[in-house]
Amino acid sequence: MQLPSHRQCRHPLKTEKMKKTTLLFLFAVSATICFIFGIALLHWNVFSSAKPKENKEIAAITASHDLKEQRIAYLSLIGRVGPELAQELLLKSGLPFTGQTHLLNHTVGEWLFDTLGVSGILKCKEYFLASCYHGLIIKAIGRYGNSNAAERIITACKQSSSPVLAQCAHALGHGFLAWNGYANLIPALHQCDILIHDHNDLMGLPCYDGVFMENVWAIHDGGAPSPDRWVKPEDPLYPCSDPRIAETYLPGCWSNQPALLFQLFKGDIKKIGDVCADLSNDSFKTICFDGLARQIHPLTNGNSESADHLCSLMPDEWIKPCLVSVAKAAFSVGDRQMPFEICNAFAHSKDCYATLISMITSDTRADENPQLLCAKINESDWKQSCLGSPVKK
Repeated sequence: MQLPSHRQCRHPLKTEKMKKTTLLFLFAVSATICFIFGIALLHWNVFSSAKPKENKEIAAITASHDLKEQRIAYLSLIGRVGPELAQELLLKSGLPFTGQTHLLNHTVGEWLFDTLGVSGILKCKEYFLASCYHGLIIKAIGRYGNSNAAERIITACKQSSSPVLAQCAHALGHGFLAWNGYANLIPALHQCDILIHDHNDLMGLPCYDGVFMENVWAIHDGGAPSPDRWVKPEDPLYPCSDPRIAETYLPGCWSNQPALLFQLFKGDIKKIGDVCADLSNDSFKTICFDGLARQIHPLTNGNSESADHLCSLMPDEWIKPCLVSVAKAAFSVGDRQMPFEICNAFAHSKDCYATLISMITSDTRADENPQLLCAKINESDWKQSCLGSPVKK
């Protein structure tokens, strides 16, 4: 398989338990979003009915294979309809999730930086492996240097929600490695440490995760995976097995290892599962299987039976946790059908329903009615539990 070329707000905590819960929640949001778009580079189906030729700039972009020509048309589109709608139109254009499209979407991040400065990051969307964030952040680092750019970006992102701030920290991890060069993975992680020290440790996992995810794709050098990235095809545990990577960084490493193995093993889910199962550290094993489940999500194309089939390729004890992770990933990106089908028909477990209720009460959009979502739960006791749960504002 030819690889594609080229994806926290300070929160007062009253107890250590609440602090850890918040950290894990923010990391889960960041990691879920990012894995979804990372694997979409290899497996993407467009569900929109939008017709690219209805828009002259999109028609010009899709008709050309020249990145410079595409950038000119995209800049025209951004200037005419604004950066947010332009990102939506590009997403619906039917363009494949390749490295060239990722680099094309850097254009909107660069435009936002030139126009609004670092505060423009609040208008970025997650599309095309969060490339708007990357374009803006890499340009900001070039203007201000790593530490100054990070400080300005985090200050701007604190104006938004905690999940957005987590994604900003994650994008900074991408930027640190891409700007410093793919051979310099350890220095990029150390720059995350500086970010954590200057703010709070809720940014640690998303930033580390961004560094390791950037190592997986490593395309900002010039359109193809960098030969300097930390990858050894003969060693499926590398770079997580490298003694230079301190234990603090390993959760971020193992969270992304399934994406790297998906490349190396050409999408062989069972083979990746065998690697996760052989890990002696139970915590890393859980992280590895969760990462693999999030690789599975976009392969399902929104089909719960497909989710059940793909998760069944894992060892027996990891099948239901896989289904729960897929349901969580699907809900996170707005799917309001498959998560319920998974819990009602396949996982049918306490963990699945509890996860679903937690997301309904904390991760619904302003225009959604949580009670109507609760009504989709078939199990009466869990439905009543959901209906009686307070919705977090």
